[in-house]
Amino acid sequence: MTEYENSVRGLPEQLHSGAAQTANLDKLRGAKPDAVIVCGMGGSGLIGDILRATAGEIGLPVPVLTVKHETLPATPFKRPLYVCVSFSGETSEALSCLKAALKEKHKTGVAVVTGQGGKMRRLAEEYGLPAAFFTPGHLTPRLASGYMYYGLTNILRGAFPRLTVRDLSRSIKTAGFAREGASLAKRLKGKNVLIYSDEAHAALGYIWKISLNETGKTAAFAGTYPEINHNEIVGFEGIKGPWHGVWLMDPALGKTIKSKADFVIKALKCGGIESDKISLKGKTAEEKFWNGVILAEWTSLNVAKLRGVRPEETKEIDELKKRFK
Repeated sequence: MTEYENSVRGLPEQLHSGAAQTANLDKLRGAKPDAVIVCGMGGSGLIGDILRATAGEIGLPVPVLTVKHETLPATPFKRPLYVCVSFSGETSEALSCLKAALKEKHKTGVAVVTGQGGKMRRLAEEYGLPAAFFTPGHLTPRLASGYMYYGLTNILRGAFPRLTVRDLSRSIKTAGFAREGASLAKRLKGKNVLIYSDEAHAALGYIWKISLNETGKTAAFAGTYPEINHNEIVGFEGIKGPWHGVWLMDPALGKTIKSKADFVIKALKCGGIESDKISLKGKTAEEKFWNGVILAEWTSLNVAKLRGVRPEETKEIDELKKRFK
């Protein structure tokens, strides 16, 4: 078993509040943010998407915004809590947002989540910011999503003590998903992949896209239904090529939405594009989400094996970071 396979298999070990260390959370005690603004890029930026997807279930009472840019957006909020996330601690866009947030007058606080430390950790220590740290070891950012998510929610508990984030480290299993991912990967080999989900699972669909891009070195695109029924399906009229659809289906979806998804699946098949329907497994929204993440990782890892590429390498991204460091 390779080191990367061990990392995928061990992902559930990250899914508990003790996975990340915290500092200076007392500075958020009594704070009353009216929004949480998560700044990050790539695998680190996914954490804001995950928080937005799970906010209702964990009891976060304020809106979540994500910033995947080097500047902070204008917002109507008077007391936002900014949380800047960077696996390496050196991401230029996240650092730019952190420095801007420190100058922002309308805020309740600025916090940091990082693994390797770098400039971001030094700034957090210099300003005494609420922070969450973890030891990434040999993990890539996309395989450290549990550490970063639970680090982020640990910080949020400082301001929202009633948050209920479950320990999923024992309830999430990986073995069955390894087999399912290997089977699905055979059908995705050599294909451009279309990943579709309902709006509630848009963040999960985007994680599938990123995982197939970075781990499987595969062109992948994400969209949501029923929105695609009003635009994207027209783009496949007369299109031929090596495409394959992956549909993330929550068993709890209503019949109308399911029927609209089935309509597009049939339409794509008429155009020569096959699809797989993936039933999201779990008793809660959080379980369905993380089970979906693990299946995405196993699928992408097996696509990489079939293509004969190294799953951990991201040469183009590394070169870009060096050029603009």
